Amino acid sequence: MLTINHRFVLEFYKEDGTALGQVPAEDVDWEPARECALFDSARQAPGDVAAEDTTTTIEPVPHPSAGAPYIGGFRVAITADGSPLAACEFPSDYFKSCAQRAAAGLVEQGVFQAGEKFRYLVSAYPQMREKAKQEATAIVMKESIVAVPMKVSRLEDYTRASMTIGDGDGADMPVFVPQAVLDEVSELTRAAEAVETGGVLLGHVHRSDATAFLAVTAQVPAKHTHADLNKVVFTADTWTAARSAIALRHQQELLVGWWHSHPGKFFCNAECPPEKRKACALQKNFFSGDDVAFHRTVFPKAFHVALVATNADSGIQFALFGWNRAILEQRKFNVLHCTKPAAVVERSVHETTCKS
Repeated sequence: MLTINHRFVLEFYKEDGTALGQVPAEDVDWEPARECALFDSARQAPGDVAAEDTTTTIEPVPHPSAGAPYIGGFRVAITADGSPLAACEFPSDYFKSCAQRAAAGLVEQGVFQAGEKFRYLVSAYPQMREKAKQEATAIVMKESIVAVPMKVSRLEDYTRASMTIGDGDGADMPVFVPQAVLDEVSELTRAAEAVETGGVLLGHVHRSDATAFLAVTAQVPAKHTHADLNKVVFTADTWTAARSAIALRHQQELLVGWWHSHPGKFFCNAECPPEKRKACALQKNFFSGDDVAFHRTVFPKAFHVALVATNADSGIQFALFGWNRAILEQRKFNVLHCTKPAAVVERSVHETTCKS
């Protein structure tokens, strides 16, 4: 059951501090924060986190300087039969996507211009008890938490056999991808040429002391898809094939994520000057709005990741996206047993060598 006894409001301001108005934060997606809190608890606890009839409570955290009713973030507290199960705090940055959607509405209303920069603060107001009680009893959902299977391993054994590439953070949960998987994805991406392709990632979640990391073990090419230059759509048969592959491999692997390609060099006009093509954003790694929606729907767990392979003029470029403190963003990752220099895997990385 989800319990929220406060009403969250976004207050918008221009760069010069001029107030633009308030918009209720009514479409906040709390599930990623809940998953993050559960995963944090699971990787720190000696036992598995599993329970039935849980309650998730969202509580505002006071702003460190602005004072009430402004908040600096919120706290997710999960209990099972009244006993604490997991808890985690999140900054107000969590409301960024909600603020962007609300800002689009303000642009349509003519409050400010498209492309104009803005700032926002989040405030929280206690709801009337009778109203809160009515909302709490309108829909009652019993939540059950299934423990994430974790293998006990040593993180240093993986780091010694890998090198780190990519942009963004990655300290919250190291991710390891075998070079062989990247090679397979590269081959499939090149073969698809001007059509997007993809697949699912298999692997295990490992616990090492008080932390956890993800190790991808294989990729299963997505079959029975619908694809063109701009998208690839997985079908029910795609997931059936993936589950069959897991059963045939007999390694108790999990579906830990997915991958898909961007035919970057085919996005550009062939007559476009080389200098312009080199700087084209479509030839660089990105995660589209459709990608975000798909990942949120199909891969909501805190350890789920998405690998993007961009077929650019300079070669296949890789980027990994995943949940970082409940926000979906690009992250660094580690290539296991690499056999190629880092520049081949991703041009933007610094010079490095494989570890043995």
